Amino acid sequence: MDVGLVNGEPFLANVGIGFEADVVHELDARRRALPEGRSISMLSYLPIGLSLLGRRKSAVLRVTIDDEELDETFAEVVVCNTANYGGVMSLTPEADCGDGLLDLCLRRRGGRLAALPHLVSALTRWKDPRGVRRGRARQIRVDCAAEAMVQADGDPRGRTPVTIELSGGRAIFLVPEGAKR
Repeated sequence: MDVGLVNGEPFLANVGIGFEADVVHELDARRRALPEGRSISMLSYLPIGLSLLGRRKSAVLRVTIDDEELDETFAEVVVCNTANYGGVMSLTPEADCGDGLLDLCLRRRGGRLAALPHLVSALTRWKDPRGVRRGRARQIRVDCAAEAMVQADGDPRGRTPVTIELSGGRAIFLVPEGAKR
């Protein structure tokens, strides 16, 4: 499996900038405030996401892919090394964790509810082309004038600017024969 780097720190599955990174940062803060022995679950993301959806302002993200700056701005950038995202979703169904490339899902800016069709698309694995740009790259840089949150593999990883690239190294995993990859 390819190993990615986000600002020099390793990741395996995905990096997100924008709304979903805001959710991860908020969930992490709440998790840290829990009493000893209490934990969070996958369902913990839903109320936080709905709460943030109604009160946060969309980021204005500038993206450079393999040294070419894109001529539009985005509300959310997700870079994936795997086809699965968060266990049950897929933003990049064609992603191959061993192909030497990172897959991108860039959500264009829109109103506060613009993220909902994107979420439905991810849950159903239906590639909704409206409002989304997809691609592949070896290196991605994301900038935001107002700073945007960054997450990697479900953990907070600071704020923009951020550079995401492949390390050139590989991780080897043993999996049962016939297991989904």
